Amino acid sequence: MDYKEFFSFTLQERRGILIFFILSMIVILGVEYWPSSGNHTLPLDKSLYYFPTDSIDISGDDDSSSYRSLETMWEEPLSQAKVKKTKQKFAFDPNRISADSLELLGFSKYGARSLISYRSKGGTIKSTDKLKSIYGIDTNLVNELKDFIQITIPKKGNETDSIKIKKNPMENKQAIVDLNTTDSVSLDAIKGVGPYMVKRIMAYRKKLGGYLYKEQLTELNIIPDSLYQPVSQYFSADPSKIKKININTADYKTFTTNPYFSPETTNAILKYRKQHGDFSDVKHISRIRSLKEETGKKILPYLTI
Repeated sequence: MDYKEFFSFTLQERRGILIFFILSMIVILGVEYWPSSGNHTLPLDKSLYYFPTDSIDISGDDDSSSYRSLETMWEEPLSQAKVKKTKQKFAFDPNRISADSLELLGFSKYGARSLISYRSKGGTIKSTDKLKSIYGIDTNLVNELKDFIQITIPKKGNETDSIKIKKNPMENKQAIVDLNTTDSVSLDAIKGVGPYMVKRIMAYRKKLGGYLYKEQLTELNIIPDSLYQPVSQYFSADPSKIKKININTADYKTFTTNPYFSPETTNAILKYRKQHGDFSDVKHISRIRSLKEETGKKILPYLTI
């Protein structure tokens, strides 16, 4: 065999080989360097989305200070949960309303704090003109809400009665009802609570297993804040009455019936239970890496073993 003839190429073949190598280099360099041009993305710190510790050693529970700190943190009162604020219109007394409710009505944070500060120093709002004089209060908004303002002036001394400038027809006419034990008839008897509100409250009580605090009515968008505010004073919630979910035996449907348990949260619990066995303490859900702390605080009171 003539090897020289075997390894020799024509001019056309040599050009083709040269073009092939050039194109190959262009492709390789393009893949290597193209993403970095003008787009320098920092690596994602996944630790921001997880709890600081994770363990499959359930036998070492009592010696883990990191778990203990998480569990203590999760026991913070849920009544302080943040509720999304949207501008609403509802009846209010400027001598009693909270800063959060003032913001719901549309007042600025500064104006709300000014009014609360004025009251804390012994001041009393006796008229809408006085309310307008509080520094930071929007006078146009006061005019807009004049039909919703119900001013009550407490008497001095030890007297408990009050003089009402504008009488609230719902004042002192209704006993407080426990959202976890009341029936639909008792709810409907409260002036301002209609069939729609009754139906929603009862339906979500069944889904949740009971209310931890009355503010859940707006936190879960069960009823609009404009409907809730005028009647909230007649509601209470005894958390000891709620029906809890057994974290070691409940199935997917049982978990997801509760509005706080999303499909992702439920799957995370079931997967962890399958991998590591039964939970010896409901607080050990803090070991589930994908479970956010905020979610954990909300579901923890609804769990038992």
